Amino acid sequence: MFSHRGIAMSNTPDVLNDCVADIAFGLMIDVARGLSASDRFVRRGEWVRDAFPLQTRVSGKRLGIPGLGRIGTAIARRAAGFDMDVRNHNRHAVPGVPYQYESTLAGLAQWADFLMVASAGGPDTRHLVSAEILVALDNVVILPHVASATHDTRQAMADLTLANLRSYRESGTLLTPIAGRG
Repeated sequence: MFSHRGIAMSNTPDVLNDCVADIAFGLMIDVARGLSASDRFVRRGEWVRDAFPLQTRVSGKRLGIPGLGRIGTAIARRAAGFDMDVRNHNRHAVPGVPYQYESTLAGLAQWADFLMVASAGGPDTRHLVSAEILVALDNVVILPHVASATHDTRQAMADLTLANLRSYRESGTLLTPIAGRG
């Protein structure tokens, strides 16, 4: 809750989970169905000479999620609407979740039709997805840090930040202190 200099620290947990899960699912559909690629195909005028190649569906496929925290769980809930089988991998099995745990990331990647990384960044997850897991895939989509970049989510983040400031000023406590700091 406090930095090494005694500064109270908070964050905005949960307000961006749905936005991030939405964009993650959208990216998976884009990759599977070739939405962006087919758009470029039409814009280049290739549709006049050739047919766009067949793609794969998302429904009924296997989704592997390394990182089954708040966002990973929101992604898994969306997968249920597509009748997907979901498994996960973390450093340890998450108790009480309905998704099968895979003890290794390599095992999860081998099982899955889609692998959606939803883990926190930092030294503990650096090189989580290595050449062993994704080197042969040409259908990986990477975006800048824009998953929470919606008017709704940024407003909710600002509202929670202001609520934390008010709470700290009035009672000396934060509504959402950063866990593990202090």
